[in-house]
Amino acid sequence: MGLIADTSALVRIERRRIGNGLAELPRDALVAAITISELQAGAYRAESQVRADRAEAFVQAVIASLTVIPFDTPQALEHARLFDYLRRQGWTIGERDLQIGATALAGGHSLLTGNVREFERLPGLTILHLPL
Repeated sequence: MGLIADTSALVRIERRRIGNGLAELPRDALVAAITISELQAGAYRAESQVRADRAEAFVQAVIASLTVIPFDTPQALEHARLFDYLRRQGWTIGERDLQIGATALAGGHSLLTGNVREFERLPGLTILHLPL
């Protein structure tokens, strides 16, 4: 259906700072709500006010430009299924990545990421790699 950009992909786009980096994404690109949290947390951790301001501006641009998908009942049910699958395999991935993957799978979306290694453990998830 759509394409969800994860945190690593968005950070890579922001770091390129070529014009409006978000223009690299399809017009109907989406973002998981937890990704907004990760981006905002990065703004809070910035080492200087200049970086904090730039990061905050990027978070606001992401919110204004992309549809934010909430973590709601369908995503929660998919999350539980994936969590159990990973547990049975003896695997883990980061909790926020699991939420992002569940959000993508629950909506039938592909995922754009720079972090293929984590997400390739999720069965059925179509992954598009955004290189450095």
